[in-house]
Amino acid sequence: MIANRRLFSVLALMMLAEPVCSSFAQEAMTPQEFCAGLPPLAQENCNAAGELLSAPPTEEHLTVFLRASDGALSVEYRFSGEGASDDHSVECSAENVITLPAGEVVRLLFTSSDAIYSFDVPGYAGPVDLVPGRVNELLVKSPSQPGEIDGTLQTDSEDTKRAVRLRFVADKQAFNPQDGRRVATGCPR
Repeated sequence: MIANRRLFSVLALMMLAEPVCSSFAQEAMTPQEFCAGLPPLAQENCNAAGELLSAPPTEEHLTVFLRASDGALSVEYRFSGEGASDDHSVECSAENVITLPAGEVVRLLFTSSDAIYSFDVPGYAGPVDLVPGRVNELLVKSPSQPGEIDGTLQTDSEDTKRAVRLRFVADKQAFNPQDGRRVATGCPR
């Protein structure tokens, strides 16, 4: 069910302690400013990834930015028409559960901040590598009915697997504005 798959290479982009999308907004730094000190080839790749992450999602797709660190996932939800500079994204401690709207196209962005991981939900998404300094993109259509699908997040360095659950919800309120932000069900405030 993969509609689109692209790979953008970024050197040193994920070295920030904060999520990249938020970093550009909070520090009022453009991708070009952030990447300025890198070698030319790395700078080109860094700029491409920065533009991808700071641009508003295309069409009307929900964008979910997944970052692996210390064997766990953090999730940042970005909504159509909202760029990083608008600060309308919501970052969640996923506890290895990713909540998505049922029956919609979702844009998934994957990266890691510490090691190489493999994300796989057999029959739905993946396998996708999460590599420090790279952002992998996957455009998927979620199942039309609410439910859950199990997958794995595996670290290559220790060959350990952790269960990951994709939860699909039909309740549109789970993705509607609340206090000026959109919060997914299961995402702690």
